[in-house]
Amino acid sequence: MALKGHIPWNKGTKGLGGRPKGIKFSKKHKIKLSQAKIGLTGVFANNWKTGNTLDGKGYRLIYYPSHPYARNGKYVQEHKLVIEKILGRYLLPEETIHHLGIKTDNRLQMLMLFVTHSAHMRFHKNPNNVKLEEIVFDGREYECKL
Repeated sequence: MALKGHIPWNKGTKGLGGRPKGIKFSKKHKIKLSQAKIGLTGVFANNWKTGNTLDGKGYRLIYYPSHPYARNGKYVQEHKLVIEKILGRYLLPEETIHHLGIKTDNRLQMLMLFVTHSAHMRFHKNPNNVKLEEIVFDGREYECKL
């Protein structure tokens, strides 16, 4: 069935990599047409905001591709970066962070670091059931020092 007067979406796109005529690239990025054919990622993408986003569980992610524990080689949870900066080292795989409030509130006063996931779960059930040796960092104490 042919539509009279219908112009196909790809009419006149030869040499433009499938993009219709008349679409110009942003002057902000100043990229070549050959770079646009392979697709833009990161800072050069049209929908780039700040590199911050939320994962499926509600934690804030930071664009940090050089981090050894980056998800998909790109993003790291912000609360992990905050604790690592205080400790001066990367977190161990068995260490678990606990938020004392909202998941997106990553102030030091709102974070705790446990040696194992088991200690973290015991803290959820009964905060008095956790030994002091199992708590690596306690933000509640950090708040008093300020």
